[in-house]
Amino acid sequence: MNKNSNNKQLQLFLDQGIRIFLLATTIHQVNLILDNYSQKILLKFYNEILKKENQISCDLPTMQKYLDELEKNIKIIVKLSFKNNPTSIIYYKINCPFEKIGLKIQDYYQSLSEKVAQLLQKNPTTI
Repeated sequence: MNKNSNNKQLQLFLDQGIRIFLLATTIHQVNLILDNYSQKILLKFYNEILKKENQISCDLPTMQKYLDELEKNIKIIVKLSFKNNPTSIIYYKINCPFEKIGLKIQDYYQSLSEKVAQLLQKNPTTI
């Protein structure tokens, strides 16, 4: 794998990290306004913020992937919903002070990029 494709991979990590940070920021802001909401409402607010930050808008499946990343891997949010209909009304609780969200996301992507770099050193044709 050449240096140019390594730089592209790093740029993809950075772009995704920025988008996930903006999603966490959106959740924080929506939580201040609404008591509960659907993922479609969250997506609307998220796309407004992406537009303000000159980012490409997001579709629902991609946002759901980012939400899973925030919930399962980075562990910043917890999804709360009604048992009888878990997808209609939702609330995402943020697990840490808002000021630490960026640091947690940065730490996660730093460790992820280190793992990728180690894999590339062991086997340059892996990715």
